[in-house]
Amino acid sequence: MARGNISKKSRLTPLSITSRVLLVTLKLVTLLLCLVYLGSVASVWISPARIVSPAFLGLAFPVFLVLMLLALFFWLLAARWSIVVALVLVLVLSLNSITSYMPIHRATPQDKLPSGVIKVLSYNVMSFGFLEHSPQSPNPILQFIKSSGADIVCLQEAMLSPESSQFVSLEDVKAYLPQYRYHDYRTVQNDAGGGMLLLSKFPILSSRRLPIESDYNGSVVYVLSVNGQKVTVINNHLESFRLTMEDGKQYLKMVKEGDAAALREKMGAKFAPAYRKRSLQADLIHEVIVREGTERIIVCGDFNDTPISYVRHRIARGLTDTFIASGLGVGISFNRGYYAVRIDHILCGSGFKPYNTFVDNTIKASDHFPILTILDPLFLKPAVN
Repeated sequence: MARGNISKKSRLTPLSITSRVLLVTLKLVTLLLCLVYLGSVASVWISPARIVSPAFLGLAFPVFLVLMLLALFFWLLAARWSIVVALVLVLVLSLNSITSYMPIHRATPQDKLPSGVIKVLSYNVMSFGFLEHSPQSPNPILQFIKSSGADIVCLQEAMLSPESSQFVSLEDVKAYLPQYRYHDYRTVQNDAGGGMLLLSKFPILSSRRLPIESDYNGSVVYVLSVNGQKVTVINNHLESFRLTMEDGKQYLKMVKEGDAAALREKMGAKFAPAYRKRSLQADLIHEVIVREGTERIIVCGDFNDTPISYVRHRIARGLTDTFIASGLGVGISFNRGYYAVRIDHILCGSGFKPYNTFVDNTIKASDHFPILTILDPLFLKPAVN
């Protein structure tokens, strides 16, 4: 018996002890990763106005997803099947979040689309790229809108200049885009804030600002007459982080240096107030959507939040996210320097069926890319008995 005990103890070499400690550590890290990943998935249900920290987890969802896939690959190689099953189960439970972030849909060919569809364009134009416009040398953003074939165009940060300016004015828009007979331009905060411009081939019956608390951002509600039927359109530019390229450089430097405390303090000072404001703005917009009805409605704009966020989830409740329903891939709509995310969205009510939603990254004039969708107005179709 004594020799047997000595033999067993002798097998516990420093190398084997190190291996066991490493294995236990990796298991704990994997468990922590699963918990953080599930926290990012659950962040869509938690208002940053109450608890702001889950919003940061939601923002990092794609990072956690990549780490989960790497962990799955590692444990597959290690043949630890119980851990593999657990990771697969977590990923399956989060499948809705994964497909929300990067849906996979084939585009419907043009000749297969229903008749009478409506094309919608939403675009944060960054003051038309601060680029000049003249009949001889048109502004590239106006050129893009002209060639888009959109029936309804919702623009954010569409600050228009006086007629005497060399930059884009409302008269320039009217002259260059005569196909849009109806238009509504206003700043989101009375005489301040960003400009919101609606261009429409359908009559605009009414428009009003929403009472959103912000210095620069806001929302406008329009009622259009689409073939004699009223359709509500809500154009949004929600609270911004006001991020700069220098911010991105500093965040990246802190990550490389492993300075978590400084990164948390720096990001918290800039991100947390915007998250809180934006969540309250989303609550207000959701209430308006409920009052207006969730059938004949289109909600679009620069939400300044990703698909895995309380804001997008709250506004989209009861509606269809057209990119998730008919888009392909990640659909990055904001791509400047260190930031590459989809924060521009188009949602529609049950009276529409979306097709071929995509983000067009061919035009570089703004810090955003435009998002476009094709909507089939089901309420205009004859009822089938």
